Amino acid sequence: MLVTVDVLRFSRRRDALRLLRRPARRYAGKPEFARTMLRAIEWRSANLLEVVVIAAWEDVPAELVAPQAVASWRGVFEMQRSHGTLNGRSDPLGPAPKTAATGPGILWTAGNARVRHLPAFLRQNTKVVRELNRAPGMIEAFGVLGLWKRGPWMCTLSFWADLDQGLAFAYRSSPHHQQAVRQMRAGAYGTRETYFARLALVASEGAIDGRDPFSAIEAVAA
Repeated sequence: MLVTVDVLRFSRRRDALRLLRRPARRYAGKPEFARTMLRAIEWRSANLLEVVVIAAWEDVPAELVAPQAVASWRGVFEMQRSHGTLNGRSDPLGPAPKTAATGPGILWTAGNARVRHLPAFLRQNTKVVRELNRAPGMIEAFGVLGLWKRGPWMCTLSFWADLDQGLAFAYRSSPHHQQAVRQMRAGAYGTRETYFARLALVASEGAIDGRDPFSAIEAVAA
């Protein structure tokens, strides 16, 4: 199953907020799954002009129809691995292949938290981001906010030259990230669900903040 990640910037808030509602209807075809999120400003507050849409497809991904967008980027990925649940679903992006690919790609992490616990979550996240910015192979990373059921969902999209480098950061080289994972799984922030997905790059087109994050990287996924 293929997964698309669209990052769109708008000049008017109303156009961005319109995309947040029923994202599956904004495609030229019907996805198996679609969720919209707001990109965070410096990992803390939502940018009401920038929207991220993640969708899963059984066949060829359809175009996201958003004529009001002033800038956009689309990455196409192959699902590799996932664990946890998202709104009660254990495989929202589809089943994983038997053998996971390495090479460039994205790691998507998500966890829902209760609003009263957000300050504590953000304090811990600040420590993680400091380590993330020094991680070998990290190309780009930003926070995204999902306003779905059982939320808010505090999410991260991190772009890697090699997915193995991202996994090394998450599970071996970042003490603060390992601590955050343990805390979230234990419900320290009022967390009820966590989800992790590993996505291998197939194609990249457009720009985020003026550049294609994978412009110097060759896709290795089928």
